Amino acid sequence: MKKNIGQLDGVIRIIIAFVLAYNFYTTPEPNSLETIGMLVACYLTVTATFGNDVFYRLFNISTLKKGECDTCKPCVNCASCTECIGCECK
Repeated sequence: MKKNIGQLDGVIRIIIAFVLAYNFYTTPEPNSLETIGMLVACYLTVTATFGNDVFYRLFNISTLKKGECDTCKPCVNCASCTECIGCECK
């Protein structure tokens, strides 16, 4: 699958997942809200790890910056060119 989660987006997802998991494990008796938070934390961790979000794909959203996708190839005309050829990211 093609990536659609950028580096900054992935870091933010990991931080939010850590906060949610910390909240779940430090609560003496987690209720259903903390349990849902833990499930969201798992989802955020998996999507950040693999770089692909199903909901982003559904709504055709991508937080990739130019040069972060798998299909980026540097310009062959010059070595200093920052233009990507065949790039699917922004």
